Order: sequence, then C-alpha cells, then structure tokens
Amino acid sequence: MLDHAATIIPFADSESPRVRAQTAMALRKLDTAEARQTRLELAADSDPNVRRSALRALQDTRLSSAELTNLLGHVDLLADEQVVGALLNFLAPYRGDPAQRDILRALAAVPFRDGRISARISAMLAGG
Repeated sequence: MLDHAATIIPFADSESPRVRAQTAMALRKLDTAEARQTRLELAADSDPNVRRSALRALQDTRLSSAELTNLLGHVDLLADEQVVGALLNFLAPYRGDPAQRDILRALAAVPFRDGRISARISAMLAGG
C-alpha cells in the first residue's frame, strides 16, 4: 500500500510558503501520527498563510491534550491577527480541555487591535 504521508511530508520543508500551505491541506485527511505532527509543525510556520492553512487542515482531527499543549509553545505566532480566527475555530471543539483553556488564557493576554477577537476569547473562556 502506498504511504501517502511519506510522499507528502517532505514538501513541508519547501522554501515556498505556498507549497508548505498546500502540504498542510494535502495532509488533512491523513490521520497518522506523522501527518498530525507535520500539520502541528506547520501551524508554527514563519508564514501566517501557512499557519492558517495548517490550522484549517487540523480542523477535522481530534488532537490529544499533549498535542494541543504543543500549540501553547507557539502562541506568539498564533496570536497574529491573520491567524487567530483560524486558531479559535480550531479550538472551539476542545471546550473543557485544560490545554485549550491554557491557550485561550495566553491569547487573552495579547492586546489585539480588533476588540472582537478579545471578546471572542473571553466568551470561549467563559464557556460560551
């Protein structure tokens, strides 16, 4: 059987942000540890479009608390106003998970220019 993840994952190291973003999306239906790890790594990419694509690619994947905690180490990158909406959408199904709350608390400390972002984070922390 062809190992699709092994074929796709090397493209995550491309110099092209577009290729890295497409790599994240190509891995979205592959639920292997390697594919999840690569999407998590791309969620911390230097390019905001890659981070957003990686978070969207993780949307249908149920991560463990440990995998979610991995994102906490990258809150500085994920708090980018171009990316935080995708992050909040991704985190919504993890209501009650301690790692989700830790990420939301870290985001709550960020002074977003768009007050709607802070309001949404506060609502999620309040359980809404």
